[in-house]
Amino acid sequence: QVGDPILVVNNSLETIYLNVKAEEFFLQKDQKSPLGTPIEFLLEIDWKNGESFRLITEQLQPGSFWKAERFVRKKHGELVPFELTFQAILAETQEKIGYSLILHDLEEKYHSEKVAKRAQLIVENSELVLFRVNPFHNYEIEYISDNISRYGYDAQELIRKRSSFLELLHPDDARRIRASKLTPEEGKIVRSFSGEYRIMTQEGSAIWVEDRTTDVIDESGQIIMHEGLFQDISDRKNLELIQKQRDDQYRMLASNIPDTNIFLMNRERRYIVAEGNNFEKWGLSREDFEGKSLLEIQLAPYHDISDQVDRVFNNQEIVESEFFFKGRFYQQTIRPIIQEGEVNYALSIIRDIHEEYRAKQDLLQSEEKYRRLVEDSTEIIFSLTETFILNFVSPNVKQFLDYDADEV
Repeated sequence: QVGDPILVVNNSLETIYLNVKAEEFFLQKDQKSPLGTPIEFLLEIDWKNGESFRLITEQLQPGSFWKAERFVRKKHGELVPFELTFQAILAETQEKIGYSLILHDLEEKYHSEKVAKRAQLIVENSELVLFRVNPFHNYEIEYISDNISRYGYDAQELIRKRSSFLELLHPDDARRIRASKLTPEEGKIVRSFSGEYRIMTQEGSAIWVEDRTTDVIDESGQIIMHEGLFQDISDRKNLELIQKQRDDQYRMLASNIPDTNIFLMNRERRYIVAEGNNFEKWGLSREDFEGKSLLEIQLAPYHDISDQVDRVFNNQEIVESEFFFKGRFYQQTIRPIIQEGEVNYALSIIRDIHEEYRAKQDLLQSEEKYRRLVEDSTEIIFSLTETFILNFVSPNVKQFLDYDADEV
C-alpha cells in the first residue's frame, strides 16, 4: 500500500525484494524476475561525483541513512527525479544483513518548480511588479519581485530592511494613502488599496503606476497581509494628458463657432462630448448631455435621430437633416469617426439656420410671386445682353407668337 517504490538488497547488493510500485516503475512487461540481480544492473541512476551504491555502503554508518535527489531512468527510458533514501537493515544482533532503498517520485515537484521558475522569469521580464506588505506595520515590504530594479531598487535589500512600501511613493500619494488608511491598532481591519499613484525612482523621477491589491486572509477570516501588483502606465497617462489638452482645445474651438453645437457619441449611443453656444436657446447645458444616452436626451424625434446614427455606425454614412426645435430651425450633420477601419464615434454638428431658413423661404415665396406675375401677364417680358442677344423671354410668348420660350 506504500505509494513509493521500495527495493531491498542483501549485503552483496543483490535484489531480494521489490514492492508492486517498484515493479511498475522499473520492470519491463516481459522482464524475468529481478530477484538476485545486482541493484546496479536493475537501476540506472545519474550519479554525481563518482557516486555508487557500493561507495555509499562503505561510508554508511550503522543507524544512519543516505538521502539525496537523483535522476533515475524508468522502464520507458526517461530520466525522472527521485529522492533516494538508502538505509542499512540490522538484525536483532545489530548485524548488518542488507539495505533498503526507498524512491520518492519528485517529478510533480520538479514540474511545479519548473513552472514556478518560468512564471517568475516571465514576471521578472515583464512590467508587472509583485509585492506583499504588512498593513499593520506601516506597510512593511514582506516580498517584492526582483523586477523592482526597473525603478532602481534592489528587491532583497528592501525586504531585508523591511522598508515601508509608502517610502517608494511620491510624497503626495503616500500622504493620500496614509490619510485614507491610517495604520490602526493590531487586529483592526485595514482594507487593501487599489488605484493609480506615482513610484519615485532612485534617481528621483516620478513614474505613474496602476495598482491592483487584494487582502490576504487567515483561517479565522482576519486580514493579515496585502498582496498585489503594479505596472507602469506612464504612456497611458501621457496619452491621457495629450488627449485632455486636445479635448480642451476642441471644446474651446467648438464653443466659439457661432450658432453651432458639436456632440461626440460613442458606439453605445452615449454622449461623451457636448459643446457649443446654442445651449442657452434650448434652456439646457452640456451637463444635460455628457454621460447621457441618446434615448435619455435628444433634440430631434428619437426614432429619426436613432435611425440616422445607426446609418453612421453601420454604413459609415455622412447623414444630413434639418429639424425644428424650440421655435427655430437647425441643420444637423452626423459624420463617422473611423479608427482602424471601424466606426468608434459619431460626430454630430448642429447649426442654427433659422435666419437662413427664413430668408430662403422668403426668396422662394418671392420667386413664386414673380413666376405667377410673369405667367399671368398679357405682355411679353424679355431681356437682352449688351450685344442685343435675347437671353430671357417670358413663357407667354407661346400664347402670342406661337414660339416656345426655349426656341426663341
